[in-house]
Amino acid sequence: MKSKIRKKSGRPKLAVLGAGSWGTTLALLLDGKGYTVSLWEYFEDLARDFRKHRENRRFLPGIRVPATIAVTSDIDEAIEGTTQIIFVTPSHTVRKVARMVRASACYNNGCVIINASKGLEEKTLCRMSEVLQSELSQPEGKIV
Repeated sequence: MKSKIRKKSGRPKLAVLGAGSWGTTLALLLDGKGYTVSLWEYFEDLARDFRKHRENRRFLPGIRVPATIAVTSDIDEAIEGTTQIIFVTPSHTVRKVARMVRASACYNNGCVIINASKGLEEKTLCRMSEVLQSELSQPEGKIV
């Protein structure tokens, strides 16, 4: 079952891609600031468990996640209508997830891409911002 993303009036919708401890924490902080947040989890079974318990039991057990944060494993649902996409996936998956975003019919290449993933790409030694630029072809200043 997909989660319904409820946009908070007047606030931009942000997608946080990566539901580990860092991604979940960023989603909580942004939700607390009044943004409409979708949190994307790669694995459907983990996303389902997250929605059912409103808790990231794998990475942040005991921390309640409000229903205002939509948790989904559907990349289209996560990024639809976003003004900003925040990458918080492990560095070895950034390129793959960027390709998924680029292939999505919901991708708006005018949105700001925010990199919160750490590290370098293993084979190329590229910074994550370089990987995102090469995959998403954003205009200058749209990847931060």
